[in-house]
Amino acid sequence: MVVLLTVILTLQEFFIEANCLFKHFSAGIDGLDLPIEGIFRGGILIHAGNPGSGSVEDSRKVSERFDSAVLEAVDYGLAVLGETVRQAIYSHIGMKYQVKREEIPEKLDVFCRASGGLFGAGAKVVEKLIARRLYSKLGLSFEEHENWTLVEYVNHAKKARVEG
Repeated sequence: MVVLLTVILTLQEFFIEANCLFKHFSAGIDGLDLPIEGIFRGGILIHAGNPGSGSVEDSRKVSERFDSAVLEAVDYGLAVLGETVRQAIYSHIGMKYQVKREEIPEKLDVFCRASGGLFGAGAKVVEKLIARRLYSKLGLSFEEHENWTLVEYVNHAKKARVEG
């Protein structure tokens, strides 16, 4: 527990500085080639097809692939902080909020509330990094909205994939 508290305090300090840095390089972050990229296996292509033309099973598969893309984007956003920190964050969210890593796409609002508690104002930096990664994985163009939360970005991406 002491290690987790130390990690959280260090992260809060990190995000105060990172918020300024994020504004500086956020326009080019999609092209940033980070070494953690190798933890993801292959790209995910989601194709919803024509509305009403697929079966319930097809729409379930599309939903599962979308959730998988969300989870990979969350992994990516948290991995920037380091693997140990990422695992500590997942552990903390699991214990305090009863949300397992695999449940994050369905309980994204709880994840956002938890990250806000952990990172304070720095949560916006992480959320935008996650959103950028999700949009990139889905082949969507990311447009920053000042007051949007991760939930709003994810809902917009889901809607854009269905309509696109």
